[in-house]
Amino acid sequence: MPVLQPPEPTVASRDFSGVVTMLAVTWQHPRSRVISPVGLLTHDVNGTFRFSYIQNAQDVQGFRPLVGFPSLDQAYESDHLFPLFAQRVMSPRRPDYLGYLKTLGLERNATPWEVLALSGGRRTGDTIQLVPVPVPLGNRTWEIDFLVHGVRHVIDRSFVLENGTVSSDRSQLETALEGLAAGDQLYLVPDADNGVNANAQLIVTDAGLPIGFLPDLFTEDFERLDRDDIRCEAVVVNNSASPWHMRVLARLMCKVPENFTFFSSASWDRIA
Repeated sequence: MPVLQPPEPTVASRDFSGVVTMLAVTWQHPRSRVISPVGLLTHDVNGTFRFSYIQNAQDVQGFRPLVGFPSLDQAYESDHLFPLFAQRVMSPRRPDYLGYLKTLGLERNATPWEVLALSGGRRTGDTIQLVPVPVPLGNRTWEIDFLVHGVRHVIDRSFVLENGTVSSDRSQLETALEGLAAGDQLYLVPDADNGVNANAQLIVTDAGLPIGFLPDLFTEDFERLDRDDIRCEAVVVNNSASPWHMRVLARLMCKVPENFTFFSSASWDRIA
């Protein structure tokens, strides 16, 4: 019998005008599960990688310096991606590597930095994850691609939206994801009853069903923006063979006020 292949992910056009040059490094407390930003990893046009801790790292309960970066008040620089982050990029030698790139909407010549920026460097049981920092495109427009967070956490939960209370079981969520295609518009809707993040934003389909969350790191800044100036759409939609955290890659575009930048509060200042 012929081997049945899983359907290809649907992928929207990736015509970037901006390039991700900075990733926020986050750490998740192993017991409370709270995710906190602790550093910034950058990659410049000359190929140099830099890592620095941010002020917030000093206030995160239980946090200890990351492997390879022992001092909070030192800036680290390298011509190669630091081992701590390089090991979070799938090896091109793996037989499933090209399929993995497709789930991220990347071509076969994608660099390790591009893979890291979109995948978040997530590893099972790990406490470290990376989130791309939005990039300016000019004319006060910013853009970022991100994996929709917490997809499995919307199952069997009720959410109060403008048009009433909605909920979905696993089957209904799968149906919604299967019906979602690259290029479809998505909407940001406040999760008013969220007990962890008062600024939490649901990612909702055109049919009004939540499919996950905007990464928490973005939510405080987006509270400062006019919702009419924010647009979100699906870029890559993967099938049920993919892990929950890789089911939907979305793109968010926004118009911002003059002199606005993301992650600009004092807690994001580099210590070094």
